[in-house]
Amino acid sequence: MNLKLLHDCLVLDAVTLGVEPPFRAMRPQFSIHLFEQLGSTNTQLWQMLQAAAPAGTVVIARSQSAGRGQ
Repeated sequence: MNLKLLHDCLVLDAVTLGVEPPFRAMRPQFSIHLFEQLGSTNTQLWQMLQAAAPAGTVVIARSQSAGRGQ
């Protein structure tokens, strides 16, 4: 998986993606954090939320060593 390509696709604005005007306001806003490796994406996300990360925060890792989806 190419994390940079994934990130670029997820953060492009609605106009660039070709979303029709009536639907542009419906697109949720995300704060995407990409990692090569983590112990657990869930643990990382909980730590970020406790440090006041906004709603819509997403954690993606290429691999995790202790997570359920390892």
